[in-house]
Amino acid sequence: MRPVPHAQPSTWHAPEHTPKPPAFDSVATRDRLRAVMFTDIVGSVSLAKRLGERAYRHLQSHHHRVFYDIVGRFDDAHVVQTLGDGFFVTFRTTADAVRAALLFQHALRLDDRFVVPCPIDSDPDQTPRPTPLERLAVRIGIHLGALPDGDAVDGATRMATNLANRIMSLARSGQILVTRAVYDTAEHSVDQHPALGSEAVPADVRWMRHGSYRFFGIDDDEYEVIEVGGADFAPFRCPPDSDKAWRVPAGFPRFLRWISMSASDATPHMLFNTEQLRDYLNHAQLGDYVLLVLSGRDAGAAYQLEGEPPYIVGRITSRSTPDIPVNDPYISRRHLLLDWSPDNHTLYLSVMPGACPVQINGRTLPAPPANATIAEATTVRHPLRDGDRIAIESTHLVLLKLPRSADFQAYLDHMANRRGGGAQSA
Repeated sequence: MRPVPHAQPSTWHAPEHTPKPPAFDSVATRDRLRAVMFTDIVGSVSLAKRLGERAYRHLQSHHHRVFYDIVGRFDDAHVVQTLGDGFFVTFRTTADAVRAALLFQHALRLDDRFVVPCPIDSDPDQTPRPTPLERLAVRIGIHLGALPDGDAVDGATRMATNLANRIMSLARSGQILVTRAVYDTAEHSVDQHPALGSEAVPADVRWMRHGSYRFFGIDDDEYEVIEVGGADFAPFRCPPDSDKAWRVPAGFPRFLRWISMSASDATPHMLFNTEQLRDYLNHAQLGDYVLLVLSGRDAGAAYQLEGEPPYIVGRITSRSTPDIPVNDPYISRRHLLLDWSPDNHTLYLSVMPGACPVQINGRTLPAPPANATIAEATTVRHPLRDGDRIAIESTHLVLLKLPRSADFQAYLDHMANRRGGGAQSA
């Protein structure tokens, strides 16, 4: 065991008054899955400067009236917060959230009160020309997460809302972006664009998958991003990378996806020194696995599973040093045993007697009795796969298969091109 180096015309009109925001059902259960939506006016600061404060406030008020009218059409929808130029809303179902987003974008296209002047470069030497016009642009992000009723906020709540907000920030003008969880639960029931009033259905609904993205400050995972919109008028363009989100290249080994956590090698999110890791991978055996410590006192540590199994995961004491040491007082000296099966080329995990609860990908494993022997404990084996996450109290680990050196070089080239720095040589 060795550590790794470290628009058509319409008869619909927006309401002239602000409808009362819809509220939660008072008899709801304490925690439930809710569709979380964030909206935002694109380029609002620049637009406010062009229009002037009074005209912009009038436009913003009309924007709010239209949005409240649309949200009010859905049962058990709740405007949690008005965020200046946008909204934080929850819906009972993902289908409701998607339909509301489609209706809102459609209303912006139909209402001429949302036509605003485009930004132009002023040049006193040029002949004056009419100011070009454009429509107010809004971007929308939707995610599905477990939210409690009332004012309670926990880690899961923050995760769901933060991810929905990041998805919204990734969107271009006029885009509706959703996570895979929303797509899986809404795609089958949202295939026709909803109508605002007595008009005919505007268009079919189209779903376009843009690949997986990583988001700054959103755990250590990647999320598939899908665009939904009217087939005839939605942008349907892959969102560009930004300082808060970046696309994961398809086909890259999962290990490289995990280490592409940041747009800059200088940030603490980059777990490994590039040159050290490149040299390490040149000598690693194909098929080797590595355990990364994601959180806890040893966050950032990594251990390659090499040599003869089994491997013991546990706490260092004066009497023992396990193969994979974890600095956590709640972890036993021998907490986990990892063993390799040559028959099916699979790594297995067994919980040792007397160990505190262990989870794999959020699923709690049954623990053997405290008086069980190690032989008895290892009769219960849980298969591990590339990318599985293991949680023991506050310590979280991930199992990853090491890539080939060629794959790592492709990763370096991709990151260099994304930053505009050109390819790096081997």
